Amino acid sequence: MLLIDSHIHLNAPEYKTNLPILLNEAKLRGISAWVMPGTLPQDIANLVQIANQFPHCFYSFGVHPWFLDDLADDWESILTASIERYFPVAIGECGLDFAKGMVAKQLAIFEKQVQLAVKFKKPLIIHSYKAVDEVLKILRKYPKATGVLHGFNGSLQQLEQALALGFYIGIGGAVTYSRANRMRAILASVPLDRLLLETDGPYQAGSYRQKGEIHEPSDLVQIARYIAEQKSLDLVELAKITSDNAINLFSLEMK
Repeated sequence: MLLIDSHIHLNAPEYKTNLPILLNEAKLRGISAWVMPGTLPQDIANLVQIANQFPHCFYSFGVHPWFLDDLADDWESILTASIERYFPVAIGECGLDFAKGMVAKQLAIFEKQVQLAVKFKKPLIIHSYKAVDEVLKILRKYPKATGVLHGFNGSLQQLEQALALGFYIGIGGAVTYSRANRMRAILASVPLDRLLLETDGPYQAGSYRQKGEIHEPSDLVQIARYIAEQKSLDLVELAKITSDNAINLFSLEMK
């Protein structure tokens, strides 16, 4: 079985002391690759180091809308130079979060990252909270843009619009909660050829974790098993479909 986690923060401090153990446990459970989104230019060196140390850990560079207070004025030139030097598999985690304020700055920084993605022919990893319409509005301006709306939490109508733009949909642990009826409706409407699996670890754990527990890399199996049941698929079949999707979107070199 080949599972790929399309969104996990392996550079998070919660993983720092035991990352080799956690990744080995995940491999034993059938998880073979991880895509690590960056949240600030300050993440880049650590992401590259992890990728050099552990096979099949792929990095993405971007600016997350939560951390604009920590963003240097020359972020765009740093990001551009890093893309040219290190060849990330994607641009992001970027996007919009209208619960966080600084809306005008968020919009400008997100659009610049969309432009970088188009320029370098990289997919986007997009965070969107209370801002899906604005995200879609910007994406419509760039027909060549592609990528994934990670942890998608919009409406079915917004989902249709994202799919029409050619984007993939990332689904994580939130769908496993018994009260997550809207998430299950979204999952049911996502075509298999546009579905990506993700943990968003160490954050956003599902019902398989107690409150306060760290979301570990091996937990992707729990998510995959639940989604396979919802989609009436064998786990191995779902793993192949979603991993092929990740490999195709991110142009992953699986050796």
